[in-house]
Amino acid sequence: MNLVDLANAYRTQFYPYIPYRTGRLATTGMGDIYSPLGEKSVGFDFCNRSGLQYGIMLNEISVMHYDLNGRRGSYINRHLGYFDRFFDLFATQQAMLLNGELKEGDML
Repeated sequence: MNLVDLANAYRTQFYPYIPYRTGRLATTGMGDIYSPLGEKSVGFDFCNRSGLQYGIMLNEISVMHYDLNGRRGSYINRHLGYFDRFFDLFATQQAMLLNGELKEGDML
């Protein structure tokens, strides 16, 4: 398995964890695969496209506030950390497949 295969596997397996699986977040939220740090890297922009920033908000904000047609309110975000939880799960699964372990440390 190379890095592109790994990125494609991540995108495919992430689909059931997306909060709203019928809209733009599900169909275009992951963006295209590219090499952000040169040929030995692979990545994709998560919710970087116009109109998809709510995907980041769903991951980061615990209480969502809204103002729609003059009606204001708030609700507890039940999707809080959905991207982070799946990333941890996927990384743990890959480490187990390679008979390895995850360690906290510095990034590149």
